[in-house]
Amino acid sequence: MNGQPGFLSYRERRVTFALVIGLLFLSCATWSESKGATNTIGTQTQHDIPPEIAIDVGSLGIETDIDIRDATSLKKGRYKDQNKHVTMMLIKIFRSDDGTILYQNVEPDGTSVAFTTTGSAPKKVTIMPGQHNSKKTLELDSTTDLTYSTINHPTRGHRLDIGNYAVANITITKPNNTTTPPSTTTLFSYDTPPANAEYPDRRYRVLIRVEKK
Repeated sequence: MNGQPGFLSYRERRVTFALVIGLLFLSCATWSESKGATNTIGTQTQHDIPPEIAIDVGSLGIETDIDIRDATSLKKGRYKDQNKHVTMMLIKIFRSDDGTILYQNVEPDGTSVAFTTTGSAPKKVTIMPGQHNSKKTLELDSTTDLTYSTINHPTRGHRLDIGNYAVANITITKPNNTTTPPSTTTLFSYDTPPANAEYPDRRYRVLIRVEKK
């Protein structure tokens, strides 16, 4: 028996309903993937990588998984491995309040990371490439004494501090040996913003993954 004019048959209604459900599912899936991609690119979860070095810029504390103190100077440190070369393999800088990534470098070998404090006599702490006993190292150089302490952290149990100094700027540079004379290229420079309603604590963190080979 044919359906009445203007009405869908039972079979036609089932096909139409299935198509509507399918379109709704595809629309939701596309929105979900798009939202996930945005979150992955725009924010940083502190636990998605296990960095060997982490710097809390709010108080300029340098956390490491090994003791990097220099036995001859309170202003220096050295991240080394007796049998391997040590280089940076990742630098990531992000705001500690909402995780927004400020800078990321997946090929940072050879770069230097410098922190400069506020004040009439600014202090400076630099993490840079070095060499010790024919092995590549990461050198820490400070214009003021560093204070050592142990901390309760699952992977980074050591910390060096420079005291109650606020960080005014962080700058990442890399030597350019293709010029004569050799020059330095600034890859990233960031001034700590003033406190405001949008960004009240002004804190951000620097994560450095270390490669030993």
